[in-house]
Amino acid sequence: KKMNSCSSSSSRRFIIETAAASDRRINCLCTFLVVHIVGRSCQVLSTRVLLNTMKASQSRIWLLLVVAIFATGAGRYGSTVTGEATATTTTTETTPPSVLALQQQSGVKEKQNSATSSKSSSYDYIIVGGGLAGCLLAERLSQNADKTVLLLEAGGDDSKKWSMRIPASGWMMMRLGQSDWKYESSGEQACHGRNIVLRRGKTLGGSSCTFDCLCHRGSAMDYDQWNVPGWSSADVLPFFKAVEGLEETTTTAAELGLSSEFHGKAGDWTLEHVRYQNPLSKRFLEVAEAAGLGSNNDFNDWSRPQDGAGRFHVSQRNGERCSGALAFLEKARKRSNLTIQPRAIVRKIEFDETKTATDVVYNRVGDDTYHQFSAALATGGEVILTAGPIGSPQILMCSGVGPARHL
Repeated sequence: KKMNSCSSSSSRRFIIETAAASDRRINCLCTFLVVHIVGRSCQVLSTRVLLNTMKASQSRIWLLLVVAIFATGAGRYGSTVTGEATATTTTTETTPPSVLALQQQSGVKEKQNSATSSKSSSYDYIIVGGGLAGCLLAERLSQNADKTVLLLEAGGDDSKKWSMRIPASGWMMMRLGQSDWKYESSGEQACHGRNIVLRRGKTLGGSSCTFDCLCHRGSAMDYDQWNVPGWSSADVLPFFKAVEGLEETTTTAAELGLSSEFHGKAGDWTLEHVRYQNPLSKRFLEVAEAAGLGSNNDFNDWSRPQDGAGRFHVSQRNGERCSGALAFLEKARKRSNLTIQPRAIVRKIEFDETKTATDVVYNRVGDDTYHQFSAALATGGEVILTAGPIGSPQILMCSGVGPARHL
């Protein structure tokens, strides 16, 4: 974790240049280098070991953060290394969600954009938004080999990155990375003028890649009070059960408190408890029950009120984040009738004179021609908006659909 004063500047430059020379697909976030140098003779040996390790790992190594804390001058050198490594990372980030910022990023080239092209001249289904709902629909609709499906996502295809798969990294990806839209409300009067952070995922898998994995579908009353045909709690429960799954045995499922009445076992979206529970967490729940708050081992059990203290079930698989992209798209990616286009900023939906959708217009992040691409809808096809509670209304209004005052 530290190098003695015998370390020369060449060793520090080597660490920086190694990160900078790494392929842009590498996630430079953290390489823990435990180097104990006793004397100057050890310096050459340590450098060779590091060099051989990097060569053996090749370009698929996942660097997290180059951490070099020097015994002397730690503050100065530490900030230099971290700063340069961070700069290398940010060159690959996606652009902010504004037209001007998009155009200012004209120099950024994305391999995915150039490599991904339309497999069809028109599509039976165009899904706008590759979040949890978009990934699920893309998998389900592409099961029909006679139908062509296009999935458009504004963010990148980052779901397989280990930094996404670590459940505890959600806050970091939201605040520091480009996997979140970074929305905030403006001057909430009820909060003394503070802005409220509205976390919205900007990657394939959406917010399921950046949230804290807590799985909570709300109460039955939430759906019943909508009074919308087909959307009562009894109507939606079978769909919730169909997507949920467990890799564990029935005994483990019982230990989790997952009743078959409200949970499925054969779906792709895996639920489990967090693998580690702090002793203080266990004690907290015991005290809460002793204080009369009651206990609740399943907040998605609609046969009882949600009052009580208990552990949330999480959307994780073997301790890793089980995002919508990993759960639903992994097996669908190989289908020839499914086209996935990441880094596609949808501008509007075009309609004909009969007010029927015909095309979806979008830009590609990193395309310095500013060319607008158009995905055509096949006759009788559907455009499905799954861009979330903020993105979907925005796209509709940009397409001329919405309250006249806003338009």
